[in-house]
Amino acid sequence: MQKTLVACGLAAALLAPCAAGAHATLDHDRIPPRTSPTTLAVVAAGGDMRGHDTGTTATAGDIAVEGAWARETTPGARAGAVYLTIDNGGDTDDRLVGAASEAAGRAGLHTHLMEDGVMKMRPVEAVDVPAHGGAALKPGGFHVMLTGLKERLKQGATFPLTLDFEKAGKVEVRVKVEDIGYQGGHAP
Repeated sequence: MQKTLVACGLAAALLAPCAAGAHATLDHDRIPPRTSPTTLAVVAAGGDMRGHDTGTTATAGDIAVEGAWARETTPGARAGAVYLTIDNGGDTDDRLVGAASEAAGRAGLHTHLMEDGVMKMRPVEAVDVPAHGGAALKPGGFHVMLTGLKERLKQGATFPLTLDFEKAGKVEVRVKVEDIGYQGGHAP
């Protein structure tokens, strides 16, 4: 069963500016349960979430966190990054203000930015999660940086991560460790 969305609808608004007369076609068999606006946009863009175990959705108040993953680390690596999707179904903006994990000595919020032609990673105070919207922590953007890893992150393993939201409070998620070259469920 297929359904057509007008490009100016939800998926297109998340992907790119609206083009007159454009449409996106969604195959409902490719849309996972409890689909977030971000995931819907990925599927509308032709991405496929099948075969990617995003684990369970963890919630607190109006905040839902899903699809937490990290890449496998090389032997001796002391740092890693976690990526995930946050949805805010409420009427009030919220902010991700911190993180913690027993897998590492420290977990912090970071982003990548371009300075003088060089890509650099910088800590950030918080990640905004707008009302009726969301935030995607993904490669090349916002992420949870794990430093002082207690052991190597191995493909197929999982570990707990606690996210701290300004209004919703704490949310504990399970992070799935993927292959070292993994780019996310919607990699081109």
